[in-house]
Amino acid sequence: MYCVKCGAELADSESVCPLCGTKVYHPDITRE
Repeated sequence: MYCVKCGAELADSESVCPLCGTKVYHPDITRE
């Protein structure tokens, strides 16, 4: 998975990009 803002490679467990701080969007996680 990659950051949509800076393109950094991210682990699936990360919720925020470690390089630019952008929140990571996980399309496979559903909210109730």
